[in-house]
Amino acid sequence: VVADSTLKISPGVAPVPTQKVVEQYSQTNGMRILLFDYDGTLAPLVSDTAKVPPSADLMKNLVRLSTHKNTFVYIVSGRDRNNLQELFANPAIGIVAEHGMVVRHPHTTQLEPYFASPPDLSWLPRVHQTMADISAQAPGSRVESKPSGLCFHYRRCCGDTGEHSAQEIRTALERDGTLMAGVEVISGNKVVEARCRGVNKGAMVSRILDKFLLPGEHPHPPNSDHPQDGTSDRTPSFVLCMGDDRTDEDMFAVCNHLSPLAASCSTVIVGPRRPTLARHSLAGCAEALQLVSLLAAVTD
Repeated sequence: VVADSTLKISPGVAPVPTQKVVEQYSQTNGMRILLFDYDGTLAPLVSDTAKVPPSADLMKNLVRLSTHKNTFVYIVSGRDRNNLQELFANPAIGIVAEHGMVVRHPHTTQLEPYFASPPDLSWLPRVHQTMADISAQAPGSRVESKPSGLCFHYRRCCGDTGEHSAQEIRTALERDGTLMAGVEVISGNKVVEARCRGVNKGAMVSRILDKFLLPGEHPHPPNSDHPQDGTSDRTPSFVLCMGDDRTDEDMFAVCNHLSPLAASCSTVIVGPRRPTLARHSLAGCAEALQLVSLLAAVTD
């Protein structure tokens, strides 16, 4: 599955038709794929993300969804792989960490890297030094190191300090042509992230969907009734993709491209209205959690 680069950003999106989505989910007999961002979608955005583990209700609902027939649940996050594995230790729930650098498919325990060979990460020390120097002049900011990238967080900065520092980092990195050949700089909600070029949530979601579409390739949970011989129709019948910021737009684009193939495909932006590729919207985390709960309550 490849995203359509000609997709246009929508100036506004309608609220999710909740009842219709739940009905489509309950009535489908084919594969169901659920792709959920975490921070800002299933959990509130806070300055210290370590203090936001998934609630007991959320975990109960995610696990229950994973027991539904032919249903595959993924948490697609920018968090580092170790933290995400700790938060979602139950192997029934799939995880995508570091915006697509690694994936653990549902009902498996091993992480699979996006790249077949280890990527060139020689740029990490240079970028870390740039971010650290600027962060030192912005009280309340911090630099987060990940196995494959770096983040400058400025949610706790006062006034315009954080925004000015974020722009300073973007400018410093983007004017280094040699560095930018292998690095992509993206801006999220009070964060600037440097990551390997070519890796994003959309690229990994595309690979996930391709895995499901190929005979004999996709994982089979205990509740699956799909044969192993590749004779069944492997096109997902229901896809729901929810996220809240710029990093989620890449997977919205991929899922929108899938919509002519799937009987039901919903892309949902969570939080304040803004330009987005998502087809529907929800006001915030509470509404996203409610939708997850309604889907989990479906009697399979």
